[in-house]
Amino acid sequence: MKKIKISLFQLSIQEKSPFLNWLNTRQIILKHLIDDPGIIILPELCFYGVLSSKEELLKFYDETQKIIDEISALAKDENLTIICTIPDIKNNSQIFNTTFIFTSGDIIKAYNKINLFSPMNEDQIFEKGEEITVSPIMVNGHEITVGFLTCFDLRFPEIARQISRKGAELLIVNALWPIQRINHFTTLLRARAIENQFFAAGVNAYGRKNGYFFGGKSSVIAPDGKILILSDNKANFLTTQIDLDDINKTRQIFNTSFSNNNYGIKNKTLNIEELKKNINRRKNTGQKMVFTNGCFDILHAGHVTYLERARNFGDFFVLGLNSDESIRRLKGESRPVNNEQSRARVLEALECIDYICVFNEDTPLNLITELIPDVLVKGADWEEENIVGAKFVREHGGTVQRIAFEYDISTTRIIEKINFNKKKS
Repeated sequence: MKKIKISLFQLSIQEKSPFLNWLNTRQIILKHLIDDPGIIILPELCFYGVLSSKEELLKFYDETQKIIDEISALAKDENLTIICTIPDIKNNSQIFNTTFIFTSGDIIKAYNKINLFSPMNEDQIFEKGEEITVSPIMVNGHEITVGFLTCFDLRFPEIARQISRKGAELLIVNALWPIQRINHFTTLLRARAIENQFFAAGVNAYGRKNGYFFGGKSSVIAPDGKILILSDNKANFLTTQIDLDDINKTRQIFNTSFSNNNYGIKNKTLNIEELKKNINRRKNTGQKMVFTNGCFDILHAGHVTYLERARNFGDFFVLGLNSDESIRRLKGESRPVNNEQSRARVLEALECIDYICVFNEDTPLNLITELIPDVLVKGADWEEENIVGAKFVREHGGTVQRIAFEYDISTTRIIEKINFNKKKS
């Protein structure tokens, strides 16, 4: 049996400096060492609470570095594993809400929060994380693979599913979850465990901080949905034991965790009227639309990276795809290599794309004026004043984003290379 202890420290964040909050936390951790706490998990931003601005956070830079050093020293001296979220201040313009793993001798920056909660100004303070990660951790001679969500991330089941597919046995959720929606926290945590058939440990803060009251209810859920421990509404330190063999036992009975159904991949390509209905419905719920366009004739790494980064600017992503006729006018009779049906089908398989609309004009201006994007995206090789539709989008309250290319590659160069190799052979 692979048994591992998990300790949830549902602490109350005081109206003091981060370092004083850390000292209080350290004292309570040391008090519980006699019981072999196993993995110690703390709430989101447990030494800070809700932050009002980036400037406020930057004032804590020196304290933050000192906290990191002291947690690392404690983990090394006492052979502990401590998991918490701390601002990772890279420079004055880049700060991530980062999940740190402190083990005996190592500091691992395991995960940057992906979904930032704008009502608490997180999007004004932190950079958005982009990578779903898992980390193997050694605890008492056993290796456990752990995945991470941070507070608001819990509302996005697709991230938890990817964590499961990466082999996670334990999902850790560090949270600052208000008491008004505390039933959401407990329900969603249990749902993530049941859907993916792994253990889920959620740690929330308790008490009032900066006008918010956090609701506690930290818990550990088994792969079958059983609640192993559940905290009440106060600051406390809870410990339970999980048996990793229970994951396989649960999946042998009824396996729901590795479905390969690619829901929504087909039929993403819509005509303009169908697309507008979908867009308007989503905009009416407050979702932000991102738009870009292109030929995407021979899909390559540069395209995929560009599209993935573009998707992060909003809630859903629409791609305007040049028709075959449009490409022939722009690039000559030898293009496209792949017809529009083939190009659209390949693009439909990219998870980052929500909708595709083929347009026949030389530019996407008519499509842009019909759809009215919230965010218009093009490559950084375009000057903003030369981007088709940029002026229109700005006039309608939207923004324009330019993305630098990470790969020195293009469809034209791929074709040239193929032709060159043909000549050589």
